[in-house]
Amino acid sequence: MTSVIENPSESSGLSLAVRLQQDSSNAWRELVELYGPLVASWARRTGLDEAATEDVTQETFLSVHRSIDQFDPTVPNATFRGW
Repeated sequence: MTSVIENPSESSGLSLAVRLQQDSSNAWRELVELYGPLVASWARRTGLDEAATEDVTQETFLSVHRSIDQFDPTVPNATFRGW
């Protein structure tokens, strides 16, 4: 089982968001490794089975990919996780 990082460092989250906006393949890999277990954990807590959890996790990352350009790390108190 993959461990869940409950609160990834926000400075690393902001840095990751900027690299995602630059379409870095390493950043996308890091996103999945860092946030994948957390998203899956949240989905499981709602009672979803494993197949649905995998679907929700994949859809979440697809949504991030489609809208990452809308994240503005210069907004005061902006957090990638909160976005």
